[in-house]
Amino acid sequence: MTESLAIALQLDDRMASELDADEKIISLLDAYVIDGKETADVVNADLRAAIARVAKLKEMKAEFVRPAKEIIARAEALFDPAIDAQTEFSTGLRRKLELWITDQKRIAEDARRKAETEERQRRQKAEMAAAATRAIAAQEAAELRRQADIAEQDRTRALEAGNAKEAAIAASEAARLATAAGATVESAEIKAQEVVLAAAAQTTVVAAPEKVAGFSLVANWKAEVAPPFTEEDSVLAIARAIAGVNRDHDGTRKLVAERLDLAPLLKRNATAANDLAKGLQGAMDVPTLIAVNRPSSRSRAV
Repeated sequence: MTESLAIALQLDDRMASELDADEKIISLLDAYVIDGKETADVVNADLRAAIARVAKLKEMKAEFVRPAKEIIARAEALFDPAIDAQTEFSTGLRRKLELWITDQKRIAEDARRKAETEERQRRQKAEMAAAATRAIAAQEAAELRRQADIAEQDRTRALEAGNAKEAAIAASEAARLATAAGATVESAEIKAQEVVLAAAAQTTVVAAPEKVAGFSLVANWKAEVAPPFTEEDSVLAIARAIAGVNRDHDGTRKLVAERLDLAPLLKRNATAANDLAKGLQGAMDVPTLIAVNRPSSRSRAV
């Protein structure tokens, strides 16, 4: 559907002449000099007339531009349904993307936690296997050292008996067994370290969350009043914290460290402060504030 919208606004000669005269009125201001009651009355009369003229000009302006505003409103209304539909459509698409990206992050986080758990279990299993290898080697080495001690005892007895050949054979056996014991422990340690290092090398690569070009979710932290507290509860609690005053569960006041860092959270309400000043005037008692009378003039239009 095609709709044509057009309007022409034009001042007539009379209105144009009046507006021109209104613009030039400012040139007369310096001619006004108040030197007594009579001239003050004249100035006040002209002031009231000027105030009335301003009100009249505003009415004329509103009436003059009303057709233009109406046609602009109609023109805007032609686009509003399409804008509203596209806005709702884009909001729905955005929500679907947000849900999908959130789900992708959850999947990636679950995979990361699973991988960490598996890696931890592998390390624990490897460390247990390494400990078992060391324990077995320690037992075998202890047995070899025991046999080496027996061979050393045989060497001693052979020497005492004057049997040098048997003593030499026993000494050689004791040395072999002692060397074997050390080698058993060393070999087990190497195997244990290989098991631990192999487990540490088995890392699981976790894929990053899927992304959409030009669209992302960013952190957007905001402060909200925690249930079941109200806005008033929050303001009072912040004020007490700034002053270093708190209350126990039984309502007893207690002094705590001042939280001056919270001061920016409390902003002075100028309207409320002015209302207090009007009501209490000189009796107003608010820290750092005083009630000051600053008169403002009023004049009724003609």
